[in-house]
Amino acid sequence: RQTAHPLIGVDVPASTRPPLFAMAAFASGIDALTADLAALYEIHDFFHSPVRGEKAQMLEEGSQKVLSGVAALEEDESSRATSARARLAYIKGRALDACAGYNADAEAALSRAVKLAPDDWEAWNALAHCFWKKGDLAQAHSCFESAQKERPNKVSLRQLSMLTRQMVTGPAATGGSAAAA
Repeated sequence: RQTAHPLIGVDVPASTRPPLFAMAAFASGIDALTADLAALYEIHDFFHSPVRGEKAQMLEEGSQKVLSGVAALEEDESSRATSARARLAYIKGRALDACAGYNADAEAALSRAVKLAPDDWEAWNALAHCFWKKGDLAQAHSCFESAQKERPNKVSLRQLSMLTRQMVTGPAATGGSAAAA
């Protein structure tokens, strides 16, 4: 497929395009996935329906949309960079963790994200949430502390406060289960 080069205005075959085109397309894909993930968590955090199962269905559909986008970008050569692989693993893990209950695949993806980018405080928070849903409170606490160490933030502090209360007094202290976190 031929595309006009933005500087010289001549059609350039895809095979001879510089990698900059691919990197820009990849970055645009990451931005789109980030927006889709934000929309998924808008449903997760704020949508309430009187129709039984409607929210779960919307979460499943949104999650599948994000996961198919991740799969498409993972095939791109631009995804070979460590930072790109870390970001894709984070997005995948968050999409898998949006649905109710613990998901081992979410834990695996988020663990990979923090291994590839140990300074990503958002990935640490997401992994902590996954461990919390699993019931591994000590590991969740450790992950929230790692996030706080990387970048002091109110999300980690709030979650640490709720988690610490739950660890001391049980689920009733936070008003419910880990899913409420």
